[in-house]
Amino acid sequence: MVIRPAYQRAAAIVGIVGVLLFGCEVGSYAATGHFDFLLGVKNKSDALTSLQRTTPGPALALTTKSTSNAPFSTNAKGKVSNLYADRAARADNATLLGGKTLAQIQAGAKGDAGPQGPQGVPGPAGAQGPAGANGLARDCSASSDPYPGMNLAGCSLPGTSFPVYQFLDGANLVGANLAGANMPSTNLSRANLSGANLVAANLTGAHFASAVFTGADFTGADLTGADFTNAVLTGADFTGAVCPDGTQADAHGSTCIGNLTL
Repeated sequence: MVIRPAYQRAAAIVGIVGVLLFGCEVGSYAATGHFDFLLGVKNKSDALTSLQRTTPGPALALTTKSTSNAPFSTNAKGKVSNLYADRAARADNATLLGGKTLAQIQAGAKGDAGPQGPQGVPGPAGAQGPAGANGLARDCSASSDPYPGMNLAGCSLPGTSFPVYQFLDGANLVGANLAGANMPSTNLSRANLSGANLVAANLTGAHFASAVFTGADFTGADLTGADFTNAVLTGADFTGAVCPDGTQADAHGSTCIGNLTL
């Protein structure tokens, strides 16, 4: 504590009382190096004024008549480092904003979307495309009569019995299931049986001239007397089959290639 001379204390008291009673400045402003900080008047200094408390607790208390009043005012616009507001500005949004981002809060502040407008009038229909080529009707019905060029591609006809000497020239039997079918002396010249299932089928005396059997399965089929002139047999499986010449395919390495002629 600084003890001032009596005349200095008296002058200070007179100055403070004058300000409080008359609302005017008494004497000159407090200046750099002076002991007094006058209330109700401007105090000027050309150096930093520092207030340091040497014991725990706040160094300065500012109390207003109403809690709605600002505790102080300033004309400065610079950022004050280490204030709570300065730290909050650098903190994580999710922590400060209740787990939401600023964009989510802004979106939630928007009003509800308005009603959807009426649907527009449909545009005119486009031009009709050209007609497709006429195809062969697929008929997988076991009760229908087979005919030349019949499209049985992918049909499942296991155990089907075709009439003897049935004429199916050029038929499409790609991938058809004819396992156990009874087709003696059937004419399948130029037919496409690629990938067809002919397991255990009765094909005795059948005509397969120029037919395609790529990847067909003849396992256990009876091909006795069948005509394979110019037929394509790439990848065909003859395991356990009876070859056209009456020999067993397994005796020739599970193939009938080389044993197709009577």
